[in-house]
Amino acid sequence: MLATRTTCQLALLAFFLFGARVTNAQRARGELRIEARDPQGAPLAPVAELVSEANQFRQTFQAGADGRYVVQDLPFGVYRLSLNAEGFPAWSKCAPKCRSVSP
Repeated sequence: MLATRTTCQLALLAFFLFGARVTNAQRARGELRIEARDPQGAPLAPVAELVSEANQFRQTFQAGADGRYVVQDLPFGVYRLSLNAEGFPAWSKCAPKCRSVSP
């Protein structure tokens, strides 16, 4: 009886230790995927800037020739995305809120 109880306690301890390790592995980060195209659907390679005043985050980048770019490892928050492509007016808008998938 004592051996069964000790085994059960060790199993519970292992479960809690493993569970704590899994929750520490979660990160409070997200990503933003961008695809820029002209009115006819041809890809654009704009120079872009992503800014969050609250997070003190600022990143400037150039989209690829296919018009795509992925900004990774973003802290959760609200961002403003600005795009500038040659021959087109500058564009700026608040990006959707970068937040956790789970509630």
